[in-house]
Amino acid sequence: MRNSFPFLLARSLSFPIYRLRASGVETLPATGFLLVSNHVTYLDSIVIQAALKRPIRFLVHESIYRVNYLTPILKTFGVIPISTTRAKAALRAAATVIEAGEVVCVFPEGELNRSRDPLISFQPGFELIASLAKCLTVPVWIAGLRGSIYLRQYGHRQKKHLISPVTVAFGKPIDCLDAKAANLREKLLLLREQTV
Repeated sequence: MRNSFPFLLARSLSFPIYRLRASGVETLPATGFLLVSNHVTYLDSIVIQAALKRPIRFLVHESIYRVNYLTPILKTFGVIPISTTRAKAALRAAATVIEAGEVVCVFPEGELNRSRDPLISFQPGFELIASLAKCLTVPVWIAGLRGSIYLRQYGHRQKKHLISPVTVAFGKPIDCLDAKAANLREKLLLLREQTV
């Protein structure tokens, strides 16, 4: 049941407010792999999960994971908590589940991008996960959330839509040796251009 439940729940949550389109799903590995995504809203994980039928294990900051009413929900979905004091343990845990054939998603910016820049600086944790798991890394770009009425805008003045068209674009898998910040930034920005 766990195999389909995250996808079905994410679909049911996103369907009323987003017209979701996924691209590049056919190129994704059948084995465990690492997803690396841009990050503009707390709904990003729901949208990515709604685009992919396989369950995804997300890394979430421990401050969110420890919120009383969220903890049992996040545990059910296999979320991996991460903090500055126990970062390496979380990264190793992520690598272990990838080696076991699961999908893990990280947001390398480490926080919501509230700037006008498409990407802010990357944290290096995803590089260690890819290296430990010796797995393929897949860049994924979420486009369209900035136009949603459900996303608070930070200095952005633009028309908002009640039902937003959202694209989740999966890029081609990258070998673990090439899973470096500069390369992933380039791949993500290329995906962004393709979704405009």
